[in-house]
Amino acid sequence: MIKHAMKYGAIIGVIGSVITILAYFMGALGSTVLSVLSVAISIGLYIYMVKYHRDQVLKGVISLKDVVVLVMLVVTFSTFISTSVNIAHLKLSPSFMKENIELAVAAAEKMADLMGLEGSELDEVINASIEGIKTQGIMTIIQGSIISGLLGSILGIILGAIFKKKEEVFDNEYDN
Repeated sequence: MIKHAMKYGAIIGVIGSVITILAYFMGALGSTVLSVLSVAISIGLYIYMVKYHRDQVLKGVISLKDVVVLVMLVVTFSTFISTSVNIAHLKLSPSFMKENIELAVAAAEKMADLMGLEGSELDEVINASIEGIKTQGIMTIIQGSIISGLLGSILGIILGAIFKKKEEVFDNEYDN
């Protein structure tokens, strides 16, 4: 299962990275519409992956546990790949870094406004956001993988409930 999860994770991770890089070049980084579209594409890929794995690899039979484990592994691998590509892009492209910092500052300002922060407290939140973007590294990958793994387990349970299929005990050739 790990071999298949790595393959599926690589495909989904590369697609996620391509979407992020295309969004950057189209000037749509941080777009709500693009985020929703990206999530919809990801969920569609996960649905296809589980159905394909059940029907083609496992010959039509899969348990809830197998779906949950498969989805969690795929989410972990795809997150690792897409986060690694995004970090490399951050390091290699100064303008990508600048846009990410601008997005982080805007998000921090919005959060600080909701919390009623002003003055030095606001500056502290903004500076922490900027430093967070600049120092992304292995901890970002680990944190993203953990959060994605948790979300993957939820998605896995949902997909498992939909796609689980038990092996039939009796074959139905005498039902006619």
